[in-house]
Amino acid sequence: MSEQTLISAFSRWRNRLLRQALRFLPSKEDAEDVLQDAFIRLWAKAEQIETEKDAASLATVVIRNMAVDHYRQQKRKPQTTDVEMLDLQEETADIDERRQLVDEIMQRVLTPLQLRIVELREYEGLGYDEVASILGMQQPAVRMQLSRARRAIREEYVRVNNQKKDDLLIGK
Repeated sequence: MSEQTLISAFSRWRNRLLRQALRFLPSKEDAEDVLQDAFIRLWAKAEQIETEKDAASLATVVIRNMAVDHYRQQKRKPQTTDVEMLDLQEETADIDERRQLVDEIMQRVLTPLQLRIVELREYEGLGYDEVASILGMQQPAVRMQLSRARRAIREEYVRVNNQKKDDLLIGK
């Protein structure tokens, strides 16, 4: 693959890759840094990448790995004060806990089709038409399944949080 093709493909995927990095990182600046570093890594391997599909797959893996590494490095950096460090740890723990809870809820309450639609639409940032094409569905059906999935996630999330509050009040 030529460098020009890599530039063109990466530009087209930029928003999707940025959203992927933001799943792991707290700020857009960090995500953009990871995106830039990933592009540099891909640039060095441009001649080894044969198709745009290969480039997309490789970019997705590289972005995810670099974002996770960047997140871990940021967690290890010393903070200016102990209070700030505790606040950051609590905030990170809350975010991690919420993400884990939502992932568990999704696995529990969604059908495999709904799970795939949520993944393609929310995590990969694809449009309704792209999701419909990938899954061989009509666009209104994708919208309906996504709406049902979101509602199921929201209802279960509220139920779980209410249960946690009840448990705290009871003293479990």
